[in-house]
Amino acid sequence: MENFFTPKAKTMIPVVSFFVLFFIILGLLRYEEVKKTLAKDENNFSYQIVNAYQQSTDTTFKFFTHRGVSCMNSMAIKEALKQRNGAPIRKILQSSWDELQIENPYLEDMRFYDAEFLPIMSFENIPFKSKIIEEVVKGESYASFTMHAQEFTYNIFVPSICDGKFIGMVEFIIDVDYFLDYMKQTLGVQTTLFVNTDIYGMRPKLPMICNFQLLSSTLPVSLQSSDIFKDLSACAADTLTLDDRTFAAHIFYIINKEAQNLARFVFLYETTEHKKELIYWIKKTFVISFIFILLSAFVVNFGFNILTKKLHIANKKLQCSENNLLLINKNLEARVDSEIQNRLLKEEEAMEKERIMIHQDKLASMGEMIGNIAHQWRQPLTELGSLFIRLEVCFEQNVLDSKELKNIVQKSEKLISHMSQTIDDFRNFFSTKDIATHYAVNEAFHKAFYLISAALKNHHIEVTLEEKEILFVQGVQSELTQAILNILSNAKDVLIERHIKNPRIQVSIFQAEGKNILKFKDNAGGITYEPITKIFEPYVTSKHASSGTGIGLYMTKNIIEKNQKGTLVVYNEDDGAVFEIILS
Repeated sequence: MENFFTPKAKTMIPVVSFFVLFFIILGLLRYEEVKKTLAKDENNFSYQIVNAYQQSTDTTFKFFTHRGVSCMNSMAIKEALKQRNGAPIRKILQSSWDELQIENPYLEDMRFYDAEFLPIMSFENIPFKSKIIEEVVKGESYASFTMHAQEFTYNIFVPSICDGKFIGMVEFIIDVDYFLDYMKQTLGVQTTLFVNTDIYGMRPKLPMICNFQLLSSTLPVSLQSSDIFKDLSACAADTLTLDDRTFAAHIFYIINKEAQNLARFVFLYETTEHKKELIYWIKKTFVISFIFILLSAFVVNFGFNILTKKLHIANKKLQCSENNLLLINKNLEARVDSEIQNRLLKEEEAMEKERIMIHQDKLASMGEMIGNIAHQWRQPLTELGSLFIRLEVCFEQNVLDSKELKNIVQKSEKLISHMSQTIDDFRNFFSTKDIATHYAVNEAFHKAFYLISAALKNHHIEVTLEEKEILFVQGVQSELTQAILNILSNAKDVLIERHIKNPRIQVSIFQAEGKNILKFKDNAGGITYEPITKIFEPYVTSKHASSGTGIGLYMTKNIIEKNQKGTLVVYNEDDGAVFEIILS
């Protein structure tokens, strides 16, 4: 036992075990994949069955309802129904009856009833009777499966209404084999109909499911008389087997208005090939695993022998160079310490530069805000000046009464209050605490737009906004507002500097591929830098030296990509530049 667990054996066992486990897992994954495919096909089969069956009943109902309404709208037919005279009906509708039998060979009969639901005429001259159907009395067409002793059909009733009163109806009798053949032609599935023997009656030597007996089937006769339905003895099953064939079964129950279980359709979908594929992958997994056990054992044994020789040689060399290695390690430690100090120094310098740029950006933003406040105050200051002039004129003309003075004072107070509110709005923008919240992207845009709207309006820059929906993200709202404000301000400055006629900025807020996107597009002629992404570098600006510092877009990109965990992209399109903020 001790000789067996040699170093070679200890090495080979885990390696061989790894290969065995790997291929077993690979085989099992493939097995599960085939199994899921089978389950998906069976689910699709059930879904298609329900849709196709519903379509067959709807199509049949609409077709015969249309034909029935066409017949019952004839004044001659209505008169014959009132007089309970079947001869005119047969004479008038004989050609229509012949056409209907050609259009649908499964049509068995066409029967007419008077207002009392008493039979008037049948094209097949079969004795018949009916019962009162409330839906038809109300003027609605109605359809249902009907079962009597040795008879099972699909019946469609179409009323005849004259002067708002029910005067009779026509009934179309359709063979249920229509639905079996429809499913076979539409989906290529085999269908078998089992009827309730308590209502329909017994038929000798036919398969049974509880108290249900086979009535009709599109299966080959050999399968109809086989044991394929033996697994349905419990009245429900997902799969059926016959010898080496496997079928997925879907059962559709037919229940009438009286809650009687009249019959059930059994739809079969063969899954034999899928089952064979599952077995094939199980066998293949074991065969491949066995082959790789042998190969890996051979390779590991061969490699271990070579490795042993090389290790023996390397061990001798290692002993000779051990002193040299110790010396190298000492030198390496000194170099590592030196490199760490240099990198720390560079990082401190980079952080200092970053702080300087942030400070410069804040100063630039404050300058922008002061300019925006000036634009916001220009209109109310003008109005306030006009009020003072008005006050002076009224005083000089001696027409200044208490009412006029009060009116001027009230207007002045409103203007001063508006100007004070403007200061509060701008102050709140700079004093907002950097707290991450779940906020609306749309609200961040509107706050930024409010702060710069007066400046845009003063320079006649049109801003159009397309909001397809309200988008929510997690982060600091004031930071996104600052980024949006930088982009709008940058577009404004370029439009003014280039003297663009009819300047405009188009803004779109929408969602695409699970991402929240803010798109800003101007008509200032685009960005001329190559590559275009160079504008995001610090101190790079396309504005005049007196108009920009070159750090606004750099800080905007940092805000979006570092703080908001998003992406900021830029490109030229048509007659201007496009900035896109993409947030998760």
